[in-house]
Amino acid sequence: MEQFTITVGNWAPGSPSPEVPETVILYINTGGIHFPVNVQITRTLHDILKAAPDGAPPRGALLEKMLEIALPKLKAKLNHLPLPKTSTDAFLLTETFHSGDADLFKRALPVECQFQEQSPTGLLCRAAATYDELKGKTTSAVCAACDLPSDALRCTNLQHPGVFGKIPFEEEEVRRQVLDAFCDIKTASFQHRECIPGGNDCWRQEIDNSEKISVVMDDIAERVIDELQYLNLSFRQAFGRSLVRLNDLRLVSQLLSTCHTQEDFTTKVACLADILNNLDLSNFAEEIDSDVKGSLNRFQTFLKARNVPLDEHTIETLKHIVSIRK
Repeated sequence: MEQFTITVGNWAPGSPSPEVPETVILYINTGGIHFPVNVQITRTLHDILKAAPDGAPPRGALLEKMLEIALPKLKAKLNHLPLPKTSTDAFLLTETFHSGDADLFKRALPVECQFQEQSPTGLLCRAAATYDELKGKTTSAVCAACDLPSDALRCTNLQHPGVFGKIPFEEEEVRRQVLDAFCDIKTASFQHRECIPGGNDCWRQEIDNSEKISVVMDDIAERVIDELQYLNLSFRQAFGRSLVRLNDLRLVSQLLSTCHTQEDFTTKVACLADILNNLDLSNFAEEIDSDVKGSLNRFQTFLKARNVPLDEHTIETLKHIVSIRK
């Protein structure tokens, strides 16, 4: 699910279950189908937040915090979720926050803004209006106080924000605020603060996680060999032995040769597939279920068993190389 749209299905009080006092239902739309996902907090977490010295945040702020934490998690999981063949009203994914997540809700989240840019002298705001008194200069604290919705919550329709920074007078705080913005589907003025889930009814986020086709470097073959060597070194340092096994040293020379024809390409894909099909996990066979077949599948299972952080998308890309060979 590399391309999808998220919309709000229900921004309402909790479910009938007394154990879930707050819930937000979102809809995922992709490839002509749609299905709901659920974000909720348990009663125990809700009670912990209410017992805090400042009390529970206002309900709207609590739901915003829920989604600000949950949406990045959901987006990461969606690409690995098996899709239904037709639209459904069944929840395919539920993100639940419980008492163990209390610290997430109590502390301020770092500001994630695509318009922030790190320069040698400090942060810059790339959305600064032309008449910005601060000339685009900003800081983490100033950005945290800005009223532009964060990346996690901001609607895709909100475009070209013009952010104004004011030079403080004596004891005044440095501040930034949005003075103007465009909406992709409206021509009339609108409230940018409402461009979050539960705000304007037109809220949506369009996500494109598909790989962009990049320029192929002239030294791509050398880079592949370097990466394989780095993988071998890293695996040896972590687990005490090499991972990549070359049954035929001529594979390297074939990879490094020039690729002019379809036959050359087919040969190189076969070389890569041979290397990936012969990852050496023999010393760890007892940790991997014997029913798991294929070097990459076994490698993936081994890393998960050892609690190694794993980019599933990268593993799937490597599996495609083996599939192309077939």
